[in-house]
Amino acid sequence: NVVNIQLPPLRERENDVFLLINYFAGKYAKEIGKKNIPSFSGKALEAFRNYHWHGNVRELQNLIYHLIIMTEGKTIDITDIPPAMRFILQSDSAFNKTLKEIER
Repeated sequence: NVVNIQLPPLRERENDVFLLINYFAGKYAKEIGKKNIPSFSGKALEAFRNYHWHGNVRELQNLIYHLIIMTEGKTIDITDIPPAMRFILQSDSAFNKTLKEIER
């Protein structure tokens, strides 16, 4: 604890999330011997951006590692990510609607 570095939480560094996703995806795809690095759909990236990342970079790193191992296809989509992250997208979009739209 010789040098103390103060960094804002990952949820406040939106651009860092995308850089880290690309870094970890490439690292783990290579590590497990995948020929191609899976891409991420727009909805998946939106969920990553809106998530609060309570575990900071370590939580993101573990999630990307899990997704790279478990995903068979070329694209990681919204259905591949944990339900808690998917429901953030749904709940956020509900707040942008009027009561009549929600009732309908």
